[in-house]
Amino acid sequence: MKVSIVLCTYTLDRFPDFIEAVESVLAQTYDPVEIVLVSDGNDAVAYRMREEYGGREGVRIHNNDENRGISYSRTKGAELASGELVAFLDDDDRWLPEKISKQVDRFRSGRDDLGVVTVGSRIVDENGIQIGVKRSSVEGNAIEPLLNGGIVGSFSRVMVRAEAVARAGLLDESFPSWQDREWYFRLAKHYTFASERTVLVERRIDASGRISDDFERKRDVSYPKFIEKHRAFAAEQGPLAERRFVAGLSK
Repeated sequence: MKVSIVLCTYTLDRFPDFIEAVESVLAQTYDPVEIVLVSDGNDAVAYRMREEYGGREGVRIHNNDENRGISYSRTKGAELASGELVAFLDDDDRWLPEKISKQVDRFRSGRDDLGVVTVGSRIVDENGIQIGVKRSSVEGNAIEPLLNGGIVGSFSRVMVRAEAVARAGLLDESFPSWQDREWYFRLAKHYTFASERTVLVERRIDASGRISDDFERKRDVSYPKFIEKHRAFAAEQGPLAERRFVAGLSK
């Protein structure tokens, strides 16, 4: 099964981190992979991408026509991907070498309607010391756990079947945050989920300009949008499910 990995970045000061992220993909034990690198409208970043990886087999490079934001960049990368499976890696995260192979194994051994596989992650400080671990327990039909506020995990932790992306739709760029959470909700309407408990992603907390910066302000916009978009579906599952849905978004 061919796997496409989408990595996006947008400023030169993040480029050293971006290089480390790409190298963690190149160090994977699994093959074949396709790497889609997206510069968010920064010509200098696109030039550096081509300088480092241009002409390398299995690497595709795209530069947005202007700065469009991370959701657009991820969406563009997914559109360009040609693999049966698609995964995302944020430029301040790293993958452990067996990340792809573990997820592909779950897809191969899973049921036909398995659409999303997530893995565990560890959080490290600026000295590389582990300060936390996160795992998902969402398995099978994910509707109920997601309605109850269940967390699947960040983009760097998931792998998605390409046909699931086509069926559920790409990311909703109108959300300033929670794009992953909203996307998983749509994916869960069509496909089952699996959680690989092994810790295979390293997430750093010291990177500047992270996507999660100014999170509270963005959340205050995303919260009512999320309710407006999915409350009717939650209500169809029953009044208790609707209440849990609204309450779960507050977690």
